[in-house]
Amino acid sequence: AGECLERIDLRRHRGIHPRIGALDVAPIIAREPADMELAREAAAALADRIGAELGLPVFRYAAVAAHPERVRPRDFRGTGIDSLAEKIDSGQIVPDAGPPRLHPSAGGVLVGARPPLIAWNIELEEGGLDEARAIAARVRESGGGLPGVMALGLWLASRGTAQVSTNIENHLRTPPSLVVETVRAEAERLGARAGASELVGLIPREGLAGVAPSALGLAGFRPGLVLDAALRGAGRP
Repeated sequence: AGECLERIDLRRHRGIHPRIGALDVAPIIAREPADMELAREAAAALADRIGAELGLPVFRYAAVAAHPERVRPRDFRGTGIDSLAEKIDSGQIVPDAGPPRLHPSAGGVLVGARPPLIAWNIELEEGGLDEARAIAARVRESGGGLPGVMALGLWLASRGTAQVSTNIENHLRTPPSLVVETVRAEAERLGARAGASELVGLIPREGLAGVAPSALGLAGFRPGLVLDAALRGAGRP
């Protein structure tokens, strides 16, 4: 958090993914349901320290959310950081820790406790931003799509391709294989074509559900990207 405050200035930063700050989100992950209470305690302590020691406004989400109507990051990100600043200034949203306003260069921080989340992106080999947004709208839960799935349609200028970016909140109920299958079907319906997948971060072993990564379009996959293996490598049983 301190490094983000020191190194990232949102006034000069350009990006396409919604965010409220330089650090943006700091989740404490409960690998097993029995770990959730400890995760809540750690998240509460982290929120207080970031607010007090770094002078950043902190907003709690997920299992430590202070308000039932603001549980997910999207509930704070809204239409952008300027929108959040207006809501804070009007008193509609009050930080749970730290100062009562956004930091001029680092914005704010979302601190939460939650189960593992899979960040899985799918590029479109054929199709543009309009198709990616249309696919995302039909895939995400809020649009009547897959349970526990959040999705955005983005344009990646550095790659010259459109992408359906998804977060899978419950991989036991909705595995990545179902997300990929649905995106492929929706792309075909629109006359587009889904291509390679991209895993951001790690994935729990059961998230692959016995499906070969290559069948999901996930190139360059290695065992170290499996959360369970990474934890064993770090000395956790």
